[in-house]
Amino acid sequence: MLVQAAKYFGDVKPPATLDDMANYYRERRMACVVFTVDGKNQTRAHVTNDEVLAFAERNDDIVIPFVSVDPTRGTAGVREAERLIETGAVRGFKLHPQTQGFFANDPAYYPFYEVIEAARLPIIVHSGHSGMGTGMRGGGGIRLKYGNPMLLDDVAVDFPDMPIIIAHPSFPWQDEALSVCLHKPQVYIDLSGWSPKYFPANLVQYANTQLKHKMLFGSDYPVLTPTAGCAISRSSRSRTKSARSSSRKTPSGYSGSSNASGLLYRLLSSLPHVIPSSAVRRVVEGRATIIAAECEREGASSGVEKEEVATARAFALARNRRGFLAFLDDAPSALRSE
Repeated sequence: MLVQAAKYFGDVKPPATLDDMANYYRERRMACVVFTVDGKNQTRAHVTNDEVLAFAERNDDIVIPFVSVDPTRGTAGVREAERLIETGAVRGFKLHPQTQGFFANDPAYYPFYEVIEAARLPIIVHSGHSGMGTGMRGGGGIRLKYGNPMLLDDVAVDFPDMPIIIAHPSFPWQDEALSVCLHKPQVYIDLSGWSPKYFPANLVQYANTQLKHKMLFGSDYPVLTPTAGCAISRSSRSRTKSARSSSRKTPSGYSGSSNASGLLYRLLSSLPHVIPSSAVRRVVEGRATIIAAECEREGASSGVEKEEVATARAFALARNRRGFLAFLDDAPSALRSE
């Protein structure tokens, strides 16, 4: 299945070891969320949750550990989730309904969600099409119906204190994902796993308007590299400007509310407990300083650009968790007062 997936995604070059991956991100001064997938369709041994946590502990300056437990394991799955949470190292849970074979809104899995909500942790849930199984006989046993993001609407209603991240553009159900994200305050969308040239037009439109505060940056490395993922912002900005026939100048490498620091800002303002302070400093100070310098060179002048420059400068000055979160609280009123 992994071989077939590589054909679907193209030239995929995974790191030889986990520590090689850590060095890859460290060299780029970026943090990464890392997880495995506990699923029925695994065709070979995979990295375990405990190995992910140990890896994150060795590289706590850049690695944010999520874990994965198959909810269909029933009581055993609930106990495993509790065990992992008790380590104090888990920052969230990854679910893949298609690989794990379940409807996300089935009440049979609510005890599993209850454990996660009680720990105030988020879940990131695969949605839409699946590269895994694409082109294989019988789709490799993967049923796409489990990837409809509308199933998460029930979960969002019944677990209002559990943040939900809808992973990836949700083709062929992009409208459903946008509606749930717009309607439920604790639901977000990440932009990982897809080349920007395939982004649906409605996703780009909402990412630059009503949902610009709820779109999260991601690459799905090694399927897409972080460098390619950063093109998401530039592509989205360009397509929106074209649609509006706008003549306003855009700074080189700058992408308004959808750039990497802006997306991290949106995530952290709602999930401040998820990201270790060391990772926050590494990502924010490096990326935001560059963004601020680029904006200043090009002469940011519009309201959106002014907000992003102010955000980037504040990020660059942030030196500790308390000061960083204080900025998130004060930023909107401070910008309005200028």
